Parts: sequence; C-alpha cells; structure tokens
Amino acid sequence: MKKWILLISLNLMTWSYLSAQETAQTGDLIQGGVADANKLVDAYIAPLNKALIYSLGEFNYTGFNRFGDKKFSVGFKTVFLISPESDRTYHVNALNLETLEAEDPNNDEAQTIFGDSTSYIYIQSKKKSQFTGEPAFKFKSPTGSGYPGFPIPYIDLNYSTAKWNFSLGLIPLVPVPTTDLNIFMVRGAAQYNLTSAIGLDEKKHEISVATSAGYFHGYSLLDVKPSGVTVNASTSGNQSGPYDNQKLLLDYTSFSLATHYAYLFGKHYRIYVGGGMVAGNSSLKLVGTYPIYESDPTGSFSVVAEDIDDPLDIQNAYFAAFGEAGIRADWKKWYLQLQANIGNYTGGSLGIGYKF
Repeated sequence: MKKWILLISLNLMTWSYLSAQETAQTGDLIQGGVADANKLVDAYIAPLNKALIYSLGEFNYTGFNRFGDKKFSVGFKTVFLISPESDRTYHVNALNLETLEAEDPNNDEAQTIFGDSTSYIYIQSKKKSQFTGEPAFKFKSPTGSGYPGFPIPYIDLNYSTAKWNFSLGLIPLVPVPTTDLNIFMVRGAAQYNLTSAIGLDEKKHEISVATSAGYFHGYSLLDVKPSGVTVNASTSGNQSGPYDNQKLLLDYTSFSLATHYAYLFGKHYRIYVGGGMVAGNSSLKLVGTYPIYESDPTGSFSVVAEDIDDPLDIQNAYFAAFGEAGIRADWKKWYLQLQANIGNYTGGSLGIGYKF
C-alpha cells in the first residue's frame, strides 16, 4: 500500500514540478490492505482534486468586443490556487482504518500532497507480537510537496462579439518531462452580455453571465514490484505477477456558473468583480496487477503476500462558491488580464494573448 501511495505522490508531485528522486527517499515501501489504501490515498490527494476541479471552473470573465474588429484571439492563461492550512494535513486515526494505525496515538497528523516536504509519521499494523509488542510492519507516511498549490497553464482560443464570448482552453495530450505521466485538458466557456437588457450605459458598464465545463485526464505507467518490503513477521503466500500492466488513471470533470460586473475606463481598460459556483467529480484508478502485504486473518503473527488486480477506484464529488476580481487591458492587437480568485482555495490568474 505504501508503494501505491508513494508512486501516486511521485507522479503528482513531479507534475507539480518537484524532484522525483527526493520523493522516492521517503522510506521503505510497504503495502497493507486495499480498504486502507483507498482511505489513505483519498486523504492524501483530496486537496489536489479540489485544486484541479476549482481551477477548471474559475477564470470565466472575458471583455466583450467593443469595436467590432479582431474578433479572434489566441493566448496563454494560467490559474494558480492555494490550499488552506486545513487541507495540508490529515489525521490517520480519524480515517477509521481496518488494519493500520498511527504508531504514536498522540501524533497521527500526516501530510497531504500540499503539506510539508520533510514531515512524516510512522503508520503501523494493528496486529502486534504478543512477545515483543512489535507490529507486523510499519512504514513512513508520504511527505508533502512543500508547496501549497500548483499552476494550471493552458492555451486559450477566443471568439468575441459585443454580445457573446466563446473560449476554448486546451492542454494537448503531452508527456511530462522525466516522468511516465501524460496529461490532457479541454475547457469550454461561454459569456453573455446583459448590459443593454438591464438598461445601463454600455460605454461604462458591463453585466454578464458565464458558464464553463472542463475535463482533465492524466495517466501514467507504474512499476510496483514485490521488492524492498520490510516486515517484522513471517511471510506466506504467492506473488508471481506479471507487473508490467500497471497504470494510474486520473480523471476530473468540472462545471461552473458565474456572473460579473465590469466598469470600463479609458479606451482599453476594465476592472471587474464577480462570483459563482463550481461543481465537479474526480476519479483515481490503479489498474493492472499489484503485489500487496496483509496481516494474516487467522490471528497468527504473520503476513500474507499476494497479488491483486485493479486495486483502487476512488470517486469523489466537490462543490464550492468562489469570487473573482481583476483588471483587463484590451489594446489593438494584444490583451492582458490579471485576476484574484477568492474562496476556500484562493489564488490568482493570468491571461495574455494576441488578437486578430
């Protein structure tokens, strides 16, 4: 199980521009039960799930075309959200694990993926030797990345009129350098100008509604093998593989609704505020054959080693409200946009592009 957690954290942290070798030094790899692996991995990556879903749903405002020319633009946008302190750690014993527990009952706080990069605790088997009191096995919890969040950069294509804006965000299917991880993202958004319907002066004001939908996919080949496992009890069972069919699959969907008010000043500038809601789903799967280690269910102080297929399938749903405030400049051929994202996950957004 520890190996599953470590490999997931290794791939996701590399995706967050971190060192894979540094992550791999968190200790020996020990696996200890599918049910507990689901809970531990879920607790570890929950902040990543939220950050990705919220990032897909925010940054919806685009200035409407006031002059009728240069309706198309191509640019680069990025959203960077920061996790709150409460999402950078989790309590192991609060997960109600079946066969595992924190070694120190007075210190069960482990790091999530956005937690501290040097802190860890030991997680051990609940089954202990009646003679020595030693657990059947124990392992270090994975450390965090040391960063409270990470950026989501993407290509942005836009078509703008006086009444409508349509945009398409895209990360083509690309491999992440030095890893086996591949990622893909597509995001569509539409914005409608309500200003004239409300009766405001369109030269100074804009009121609009916007909606967006996004999809993010990542996958990686894994290499989990029955090696490097340390146990304190006798081991029985059979692990024969093959282990060359292992893959990590990550999928995220997101949907948002928002409304904005913008004040226009000068010929080229807007300041705006807005807010809305975002909802989405996350999916994490480990497919293929994996070696695992579990305490002997007969009650003896021993460990059973065996293979298991497709061990993890974690599904979650998330919902949040958010606010946005920013400034946008639209020059003859270029635009520049800066935005603050306000909510449980705060942060900022940047957009720059060429109009034609």
